[in-house]
Amino acid sequence: MQAVWPLASPAEIKGDGERAAEPRREGVRPAQESRLWPGVADRLTGLGRIALLTKDYERAREFHERGRDLAA
Repeated sequence: MQAVWPLASPAEIKGDGERAAEPRREGVRPAQESRLWPGVADRLTGLGRIALLTKDYERAREFHERGRDLAA
């Protein structure tokens, strides 16, 4: 779970949204199963950021709202 940021960041910097999203998507379930709610919220908002960068505004809103609600 600690490897999400270093795996996703280079792809995000290069503009490869799909490749940047993959480690974050894969990290959601283990974080949920471990009940690491801040980690789940972090991964969801990371997915929201990638959706924003790829101009998928509806998905961006969904991910950010889910992350916000979980963090609250």
